[in-house]
Amino acid sequence: MKNQLFNRKILFSLLAVVMCLGWTAMSYGAATVSVDPATMDSPAVGEQFTVNINIAGGAGVAGFQATVNYDKTALSYVSAAKGDYLPGDPAAGTFFPVLRPGDSHVVIGGTSIGVGTADGDGTLATVTFEVVEVKASAITLSDVLVSDASANSLEVTTANGSITVPAPPEPEPDPEPTPDPEPTPDPEPTPDPEPTPDPEPTPDPEPTPDPEPTPDPEPTPDPEPTPDPEPTPDPEPTPDPEPTPDPEPTPIVPEPQMFKITLTNLTTGEPGMGGQIFSPPIFATHAAGVKVYEVGQPANAALVALAEGGDTSGLAALAAAAGANVEALTPPDGYVVPGGSVSVVLTADAMNSALSLATMLVSTNDAFIGVADLALFDEAGMPISTTLELRSYDAGSEQNTERGTDIPGPVGLAPADDPEHSNARVPTEGGVITPHPGIQGVGDVTAAFAWTEPTAMLTIGPYMPEPEPVLPPPLPTYDIMLQSGLNLISIPLMPTEPYTAKSLAEMVGSTVVIKLDADAQDFVGYVVAEDDDGFAIEGGKGYIVNTPKGGMVTFSGNAWSNEPAEMTGMSMEEAAAAPKLSTAKDAWAFVITSGLQDEITGVSYTMVAKNLRTGIVTTKKATSDKGRASAVWVDLNYKSVVAAGDKIEITLIDENGTIVSGPFERTVQTSDINNAYLSVQMRVGDVRPKDTILGQNFPNPFNPETWIPYQLSRDSNVTIQIYNVSGHTVRTLNLGHKSTGSYMTSSAAAYWDGKNDAGEHVASGIYFYALQTENFSATRRMVILK
Repeated sequence: MKNQLFNRKILFSLLAVVMCLGWTAMSYGAATVSVDPATMDSPAVGEQFTVNINIAGGAGVAGFQATVNYDKTALSYVSAAKGDYLPGDPAAGTFFPVLRPGDSHVVIGGTSIGVGTADGDGTLATVTFEVVEVKASAITLSDVLVSDASANSLEVTTANGSITVPAPPEPEPDPEPTPDPEPTPDPEPTPDPEPTPDPEPTPDPEPTPDPEPTPDPEPTPDPEPTPDPEPTPDPEPTPDPEPTPDPEPTPIVPEPQMFKITLTNLTTGEPGMGGQIFSPPIFATHAAGVKVYEVGQPANAALVALAEGGDTSGLAALAAAAGANVEALTPPDGYVVPGGSVSVVLTADAMNSALSLATMLVSTNDAFIGVADLALFDEAGMPISTTLELRSYDAGSEQNTERGTDIPGPVGLAPADDPEHSNARVPTEGGVITPHPGIQGVGDVTAAFAWTEPTAMLTIGPYMPEPEPVLPPPLPTYDIMLQSGLNLISIPLMPTEPYTAKSLAEMVGSTVVIKLDADAQDFVGYVVAEDDDGFAIEGGKGYIVNTPKGGMVTFSGNAWSNEPAEMTGMSMEEAAAAPKLSTAKDAWAFVITSGLQDEITGVSYTMVAKNLRTGIVTTKKATSDKGRASAVWVDLNYKSVVAAGDKIEITLIDENGTIVSGPFERTVQTSDINNAYLSVQMRVGDVRPKDTILGQNFPNPFNPETWIPYQLSRDSNVTIQIYNVSGHTVRTLNLGHKSTGSYMTSSAAAYWDGKNDAGEHVASGIYFYALQTENFSATRRMVILK
């Protein structure tokens, strides 16, 4: 199946994002990355123009990243797009984000991700600007990186571009005067035409002579008279036909039919302690008219063997010799306990149209239940459906001693007195088959083994087998070997049940799943700590998964229906999975995820994560309906974005930019690198200031009350003292023990009602207030204005 899949181009629309193993960068000298055009005149203010970021002399190029610098007083960045050099469609899975656009630069990057590499010359990307002011400026390149398929850096040089002020246009000279046209001479007069001569007169035609007269026809003679016909004699009378005898009736031949036959034990009692157990019965469909037994006649040897010991082999041999269809049940499952039943399915037809069965009552000398030569089709050849009550018979071959040593089944005695498999025959002379009288109480068999008639019930009906389930054809499969750590993959086949980030993570054993949101030019991360299913997984898209254990993963399904054009013809090996691109100490893709608590309805929040070692900041707006935010770091050149030991500062801000939780500082552990994510819990209102500060009171000036804001970097006892300009204490506010946090709002800040310690309103003027903690002291000024 796999070989067939390799030849089907349409199968692999999904294989957009995978690095091929074993590629080696080929270098033929340094490639040059340049701005094209190198020089151009500035368009008018408000107009847009596009420059190309070109590469010349590239070899085995699989990715790039560059910073494009420009004069923000002259130009404004508008957008960037993928060029034609690297293969792959960004909308179909090739990562091509615009990274960190700034006031005077934009960082761009791209990678072919499993769809091949590029050589020679071409355009890596295009960048569009809008003119802010017509002036001379430069567009330069810095931090240019070009890499091969294994993320190895290639040698590269750069060339910049410039914008010039266009020179004013030269005035156009006046056009030469057009001379007057020459006058057109009068045409020559046309001479009169020559006169046409009169035609010659036509002579009169010659006269036509009169025709010769036609002679009269000869008279026709009268016909001869016809003689009268001879009279026809009367026909001879036809004798009456002989009567046809009525046809012989055509015998009705029944069609072959399967029957379900169920035998139910109507005796009652605990098996082995009461009631009667039926020995494994034998069923047969055979030719009509054959009777395995007849009441009032001696039992044959095969029936005697069954009635005395439950042995069906003799009856089975007789049935097989007669061409019957036989079903003989066997111990231990064939026994029918009191209240139990067994069912068999047998086929009957024109040849074998009758049913016979037999079974022994095991706690008797020679009692049996049987059916002999029961027709399974009616006169019209249709199968019957019926329920019959069956009674027990005595085979007449053994005396009914009812002793434990004479019968094969249990009789309710101790094992020593009722040995297993004991069945000493006590034959009779000249016995015949008769209705069984039941347990008479003459021996060891207790009354618990007695029964009443009918002893059994037989149910017969046509049987229609359940149709064999039609199994769907097996789905194509494909195996991907995932390395331990970060892998870049696409999904090779479309599953019957669509994948979500959660189900994909469960299937491959991943701790994170990361995708590129092409519309937002941003990465979206899912971690297994989340409760929801995450985003949908699509074909032809690339996903980063982190598999700590790695291993072989088998995908099954059909071809994706959204195969990008450039993927046509690619084999699965060329677009299935990338090699391991991380170590145990650092990672090129990492997720910071946080659950949010105590959110305020209607307020939006953003999580800000900063690597204090690298200074790289990533932000992510919290999803209000999920109460979670996950910020993602990814380096498209597979360089480390986080390492074990890095300190990450995590803060939650509201829509006004106010810190509402944090900042929290977390140290990245090796286990975090192994999982490719760091998880924290953030609660709105849990603010952790870095420093203790005393804020300016508000309002200020005030009358008669004000609030004094402050924040604490650690838990402490807090006191605020208010002084007048003479340095005398006016009021002491003992705020007690306060936890680390921000007390900057009117609901949390210290409150002064403008009164002194005696409860009297103080006079207008300048006052000072001082914050005192165990390790901090600060003083500020405020004004009462009445």
